[in-house]
Amino acid sequence: LLVVSIGLLVACAKELSLEELIAQARESMAAGEYGAANIALKNAAQQAPENPDLRIELATVSIVLGDGATAE
Repeated sequence: LLVVSIGLLVACAKELSLEELIAQARESMAAGEYGAANIALKNAAQQAPENPDLRIELATVSIVLGDGATAE
């Protein structure tokens, strides 16, 4: 199920606005689906690379996933 969710997330990412991607990431985090949240936040970061709040959320998810290097 997670693989399907991530696949759909990637396929739909180009159609979603920045706000929609962030909302989707937050919903995924609330559900404990940090991999899906990570993908949504990375897609959002492509749209707004200088957004500091987005970068903080991405770093937080990276830490939860055990990827401290990316969090830096």
